[in-house]
Amino acid sequence: MIKARISRQQILNNIPEQYRHYFNINISDIDQDLYPLFKNFTDAANILCKFAHINKKIDIVFYIELEPTLKTSTVSLNIVLNNEDAVHFYVGQTIFYNLDKAIQYPKEAQITAYLEELVHVFMNVNDEVLVKEIVSSMYEGVAYNKEKDIYEFK
Repeated sequence: MIKARISRQQILNNIPEQYRHYFNINISDIDQDLYPLFKNFTDAANILCKFAHINKKIDIVFYIELEPTLKTSTVSLNIVLNNEDAVHFYVGQTIFYNLDKAIQYPKEAQITAYLEELVHVFMNVNDEVLVKEIVSSMYEGVAYNKEKDIYEFK
């Protein structure tokens, strides 16, 4: 039996229409079984849209393979990770989310991780402490403990 696949449009439909253009989503061949991960992503995107002035287009790559690939009409880029435990990271205007790793965490941690990278890229925040403070001020499901440098989930 062939499993249904998740489409880019399926994900975008859960983001307000006026912001969809700014999320250039690239996904691997992913089964519908992982749809809850995308719901957590769109929850994070919607939180960001409430607080930030979204005015630039970014690439978002969801992947399940060991080494992520960014494919566009003009280029294919394979990424080799130095830290294979990375759940998410960004390079320039591109965010990479590892779904195999993300699924290991509870919903609140996933939303926090998605939101953190969105804040980095859309709001141009490089500082890791500041980005955690911004995320915790936007997302009521998490608090940031600066002394321990960890998120605490509510």
